[in-house]
Amino acid sequence: MDLKTKFLETISSEIDIATAVKRLGADYINHEKETINLTIPLIENHSNWTFIDAGAHIGFYSILFALAAPQGQVVCFEPTSTIISLQNNIEILQNKKIISCQMKLENCALSNRSGQYPDEVWRVWSAEKVLIENFITIDDYVKNKKLDNVNFIKIDVDSFDYEVLLGSEETLKKFSPIVLVENFSPALKLRGHSEEEINAFMLKLDYKLHANIEANNIWMR
Repeated sequence: MDLKTKFLETISSEIDIATAVKRLGADYINHEKETINLTIPLIENHSNWTFIDAGAHIGFYSILFALAAPQGQVVCFEPTSTIISLQNNIEILQNKKIISCQMKLENCALSNRSGQYPDEVWRVWSAEKVLIENFITIDDYVKNKKLDNVNFIKIDVDSFDYEVLLGSEETLKKFSPIVLVENFSPALKLRGHSEEEINAFMLKLDYKLHANIEANNIWMR
């Protein structure tokens, strides 16, 4: 079974869709459909890759990455209570032996500086914010956990996207992972940033824009 078919079957029949954002409802399997279609050819046939999923939510992309890399690992960052649903979904798939890679769930937020300080993040975009006090950069996480490679980073953190990129600069320079990042101007503006800043940052690191679709950018080096 090819990766796309397996992914669509998994998210439509195996995980707890009831916990997904209600505005997506039964159409959750079509969430970011075109982005998924562009991502799959980049990650299939790489069974031992290491993925970082920043803003994992209930596991939509985390599951895709896990299916693509049965001998790899997926690090899932979800700072809100949604991590409970994420954990439940991962456990369902592990118990049924649908996914076999190493899954690491981290209940902390990503930004451009590590530490204990208060800030608000969206649990549900434009509907519910929560106060978070535990932040880390991707660079610090990679260093602290002694990750020997990072092949793909997906960032969808509802307005923190640029800051998360800033906090991953050394990781991008060292490992040159593919980067899938949300580039949604209304969200970025809430924290005083812009699409142009993301573009300039990635170009400075010699990344090339591979695709721009559904408010997402895919960058490759």
